[in-house]
Amino acid sequence: MPVDRIDAQIQSLISGAAIETQKKVDQDDASDHARKTAEKKIAEKKENLKSTQSQREVYQRQSDVHGRMQQILGGAAGREAADALGNWQNNQQLQAKLTEAQKEMFREAMANNTGQASKAAQVLDRLSQQPGFNKAVNTAPQMGTLQAGVLENPKAEKPVADMLQSRFMQSAKSDAQAKNDFLRFGLRMANKGQMDAIKRAGDMLGTLTQNGVNKSGQRAAVNMANRKDADAKAAANVDAFMQNAHVGKMPTFVRSKATELLAKANGSGEVKEGFEQLAAEPKFKAQTAQNKGRFFSTIGTGRPSEFRELSDKSLQALRSSNFPKRAGQVGQFLGKMAAQVQKGGAKSVDPESLVKNARISALPTPPTLASAEGLDPEATTRVRSENRAKVIQFFNQLQRSYEHSEKKLNAAKYLEDVNSLQNLREPAAIDVTALPAEERVFVEERQQGVRETLERVRGLQRQRSRELRTKRMPPAKRRAMRAAQRLQGRQPKYFSPNAAGGVRAFQQVAAGAEGARPQPLPATPMRSQIQRSEAGIHSQVASAVAQLGQGPITPERATQVAQAIAQQVAQQVVAQVTEQLMGSATAPAAAPLVQEPSPAHHQSGKVDGWGIQRSFERDLGAPRPHVVKAAQSHDAAPVEPVEPYTGRTLVKDPTAVRPLGELTSAGWKSLTKAEVALLKNLGWSQQTWDTKDQPAARWPMSMATPFASLTPLQRESVSKLGFSAPDWDRRVQAFTMGKNA
Repeated sequence: MPVDRIDAQIQSLISGAAIETQKKVDQDDASDHARKTAEKKIAEKKENLKSTQSQREVYQRQSDVHGRMQQILGGAAGREAADALGNWQNNQQLQAKLTEAQKEMFREAMANNTGQASKAAQVLDRLSQQPGFNKAVNTAPQMGTLQAGVLENPKAEKPVADMLQSRFMQSAKSDAQAKNDFLRFGLRMANKGQMDAIKRAGDMLGTLTQNGVNKSGQRAAVNMANRKDADAKAAANVDAFMQNAHVGKMPTFVRSKATELLAKANGSGEVKEGFEQLAAEPKFKAQTAQNKGRFFSTIGTGRPSEFRELSDKSLQALRSSNFPKRAGQVGQFLGKMAAQVQKGGAKSVDPESLVKNARISALPTPPTLASAEGLDPEATTRVRSENRAKVIQFFNQLQRSYEHSEKKLNAAKYLEDVNSLQNLREPAAIDVTALPAEERVFVEERQQGVRETLERVRGLQRQRSRELRTKRMPPAKRRAMRAAQRLQGRQPKYFSPNAAGGVRAFQQVAAGAEGARPQPLPATPMRSQIQRSEAGIHSQVASAVAQLGQGPITPERATQVAQAIAQQVAQQVVAQVTEQLMGSATAPAAAPLVQEPSPAHHQSGKVDGWGIQRSFERDLGAPRPHVVKAAQSHDAAPVEPVEPYTGRTLVKDPTAVRPLGELTSAGWKSLTKAEVALLKNLGWSQQTWDTKDQPAARWPMSMATPFASLTPLQRESVSKLGFSAPDWDRRVQAFTMGKNA
């Protein structure tokens, strides 16, 4: 029998030992903290020393460079170098576009190689005087790229001047990053002497900007020119694609996406031909602008080597007689196609199955009605009631579907929310040839009611489309929604009561199998302790009664049984206390308690007590087929020391303290010493107590703290003031809710 209560003095000895052990652990933690703090300070000091040394070196280098600049301006390197440096410093078009780091780089180049830097300064000065220089170079990165290229090769003045005068560099629609990449490409080609590559790339980029291609298409074209600098066909194919008549009729963002994909495919002639055929297809021209862009975006989900195959399969689907006409179904087809491409590449795409799946409606399927011809009256009545139930269920589902769409339309914020509805159309007709005349009238009445609902919702859709025609969903929100949809994986498959395990278990119950009995609950330390306690009590009572012999149970015999049990319990208490205090020292022999063996503490992870597959794990998932924890005795579990509240009692006589309700009307001076002590423990003082009823009063935080969060001293004070834990929590809840908060 476990010991629930032992003497307070013994408890204090046990808790004192635990406190001493905790103090030693805290001392070790404090020493570790001091060591880590010292190591951190040493590391910070080293970093400061390194930064100081590097700053000193940078300052010294800058001082040397500035001194050299003064010497050059004074004529130490010749009159030509002094004039070139002075013109570079006084040129406001250059200085306004250069950053301090770029200026410092030029000064270091002038200090290290004065002759070449002087020629570069003269070239930059002449380039800045050309018309259109401010249009061509209008950002600091572009100016930095131009300056670095001219410093490296001052002889490239002619190709650089032609490049700055190209249509692409002079266009206001050119992307800044694409212009910077084109400048870097042109300077690299000028060093190699490949002037034709610069002209081809400039003409191609000029055509793109003239046709309104966005920054993604421009950057992809520049990257293609860098990869295929010696391939004249690549740039020619991209240029010719943009000049195609059918491509020119596509929306701007669709042309940009198609150009980007063609540039990623290195200007392949096959990809260009496939894109032109797709743009010339009449069914493609009939699509909405959004779906046109999604066609090319779906093709872009594959690898560049698969672009032609994907465009051919898209064209095959468009030419199919079953291709959907509604924009929503086309979007569904493209979404499923993109998912297949991402999963298995272009080889896994089946256009016919995708078209078939896209035409599947979200509306309920019309039921198949049974015929009552040739049946007896009872069977006829049953068939008619089944048919009527199917019809009612079908039209109820339709009604709920249309009403759900109406709610979505009323809550729509963007035009995409209105266009995303897929079920605003009439369902397939029900075959009523097998129904009698009165049943057909009933079906027609329900059809008429649903048709009126559909017309009302369609009118609301047209109205919301007009209201939201200028409100489009932000691109960031659209991307976030698609990302959230992609993150949704397969849902976990839980057990089914109709599975083989459950059916077999119930069959065993029906057959009277012995193994169908429910298994006991999984063993836990607390449950095992309770079982051992109950078994010990029952065994002690049984042994005491057996020792008294046969006969009726009288009050005298019951008293003798109770005394015998009390003696055994006292011996066990002495044994347990001695074992806790003395450790392994021998304890006085006590009457052993009869204990039943507790079940092993593990989880089978296969079936529950009824034979159904379950998982007893903390997390969801498949059941474990192995033992979670090795079987062990619960008696061997370490005993956690319990540290009770050992503070001194505040009030010896609880009757000397008035309830808090009576104290609120009394002043601080009229309180007794015990009452003042209790209120001080709760945070009250004379000033706060005497001004507690004023509007600007500030009550202690303990008055709004739940009982479980109070300190032991505060809990004792609350109890002495006449509050139980539930009463105090209700008072705190009243203080912290509504206008009282």
